[in-house]
Amino acid sequence: MNGVPLPVLISLASLFVGLAGVCIAVVKLYGVKVQEAEDRGKLLAKVDRLTEDVAALMADTKTMWQFMVRRGQVEAMRKGWGEYSSPFQINGVAFEVVLPFLTTFLPWYATTLAARPDISDGELSAKLEAKFGEFIVEKICIPQGVTEGACMVAIIEVCRHEYEKKGAL
Repeated sequence: MNGVPLPVLISLASLFVGLAGVCIAVVKLYGVKVQEAEDRGKLLAKVDRLTEDVAALMADTKTMWQFMVRRGQVEAMRKGWGEYSSPFQINGVAFEVVLPFLTTFLPWYATTLAARPDISDGELSAKLEAKFGEFIVEKICIPQGVTEGACMVAIIEVCRHEYEKKGAL
């Protein structure tokens, strides 16, 4: 999304996830009245519809994060931090940008990966933003002049490289 800052998109994703949580809470609260309901079939159909809506919302959020990761890769390529091939390959410039902060990010990466070995780059980006967002903006994004996610791509790729090089920490 040209012109839409990464923090705004992240806020929208968080809003969608929050709305899904609210829907689930409403269904649970309403569930107390289920036993008193005369027509449980209609109520169950509404619950099924809400479940489908939440699943669709989760899929849309995943798609949005995939979009953000790909745009981050393009920005990193334009910045000279890597090459856009399949898969995206970072280079020494990206390492130089992230290396001063690796002691902050690598333990978090190892812990996150240990808890969820199959985690996607989009989910990693979301968790990275939640944990270190302000730090990343201040220490990497602003000094490097990046706004579309290249910093997230670089951090994840450098952590992945160092984690695999050293083996499971």
